[in-house]
Amino acid sequence: MIDWLNTIDTQVFLALNGLHAPYFDVFMKLFTGKWIWVPMYAAVLFAVVRNYRWRQTLAVLVCVALAITIADQVCATLIRPEVCRLRLSNPENPLSEMVHIVGGYRGGSYGFPSCHAANSFALASFLILLFANRKLSLFIFAWAVLNSYSRVYLGVHYPGDLLVGAIIGTAAGLAMAFAAGYGGRPSGQTASEAECQHRCGHIGRGVYGGCDCRGFMFRENVTELLPE
Repeated sequence: MIDWLNTIDTQVFLALNGLHAPYFDVFMKLFTGKWIWVPMYAAVLFAVVRNYRWRQTLAVLVCVALAITIADQVCATLIRPEVCRLRLSNPENPLSEMVHIVGGYRGGSYGFPSCHAANSFALASFLILLFANRKLSLFIFAWAVLNSYSRVYLGVHYPGDLLVGAIIGTAAGLAMAFAAGYGGRPSGQTASEAECQHRCGHIGRGVYGGCDCRGFMFRENVTELLPE
C-alpha cells in the first residue's frame, strides 16, 4: 500500500513539476518567499488592530503564533526525523535528475510533511474563522493552495508532503480558533455579529461595520490572561 501511494505521489509530482516556463520560474520563486507577503501580513494585522481592543489583538496574535508554531514543530521536529523521506530535489534521491529545479534551490534533506503547507494552512484556517468573510476567505484559501503548489513547482516537495502538511496546519489553526471561541457561532453569523449580539443584545453590521462595541467575541479565559 505504501509503495503504491509513493508511486502515485511520484507520478503526480513529475506531471506537475514538468509544467514549467521561464516566467513561472520567476513568479513561483518569488511567491514562495517570505518577504513578498509582508504587505499582506501587515494588512491582516491592520484589520485586527482596527477591529479589536488591544487585549484582544494581543490574544489573536498569540493564537496565530501558537497555531503556526504547533504546525511547524509537529512537521519538522516530530515527523520528519522519523519518516526521513528524501526530497525529490535532493541529489541523493535517484529521481533527482528528472526534477525541474529553479535557481539551484533544493531545500533541505527531508520534506515529509511540508512545513510550508502546514504553516500556510494554519494561518489560513485561523483567519478564515476569524474574519468569517466569504470573499476574504476565498482569497486566503487560494493563497495557501498556491503557496503550497509552488513547492511542487520548485521541485522540493511531493504532493503528498503538501497534503499531510495542509491537514496538520488546518488542524492546528482550527484548534486554536475553536479554543479562542470562533467555532461556535450559528451558521451564517459573522464573528463581529456574534460579538455585537453578545455585548449589545443586537446584531451589528460586521467587522467593517459601525457597531459601537467593536471587535469580536473572544473567550474570557483567553483575554483574562493579559494585563489590563
